[in-house]
Amino acid sequence: QAGVVVDTIYAGFGSKARLLTAAKDAARDADESQVPYFERPAFRAALRGKAAERLARIAALLTQINERTWRLDTVWRDAAASEPSVRAQLSERELDRRQQLARGLDLLLESPPDQDTINAVWVITGSDVYAKVVNVAGLTSQAYTAWLSSTLGLLLAGQIALLETRADDGP
Repeated sequence: QAGVVVDTIYAGFGSKARLLTAAKDAARDADESQVPYFERPAFRAALRGKAAERLARIAALLTQINERTWRLDTVWRDAAASEPSVRAQLSERELDRRQQLARGLDLLLESPPDQDTINAVWVITGSDVYAKVVNVAGLTSQAYTAWLSSTLGLLLAGQIALLETRADDGP
């Protein structure tokens, strides 16, 4: 529709995988791409307060990311089905997302989470789940955020209880 040949677009990026990477990075990071995620003010602010407040703020941040990226992630998954280089990059990006979530959980819980917890959070926070809950189940973005916060609370309840016990005991 823009009057540009697809090959011209790919030539500018070198491959479909590089084009998708650039688009995903721009969508995910919005205007803070040069600042590491865990150093961004919104993430640092999300780590303050009681556990329920933390989870609500983190769920809101994840909702914002998923709102910006679910369409591109769908394109990634569709392209990965037929292109090995895209499939390899998608796998690499997902493993990186899992690693970043593990780091975020470590910061949230003030101790390393176990692998089952990492896997569960990795799955429920994916943009594919966002798309199903919002586009198929019909939840609003706000309702998705509440669902995600509640679900994270259920998954992390034991670890959050330990964290709050340590906080109550003080130094």
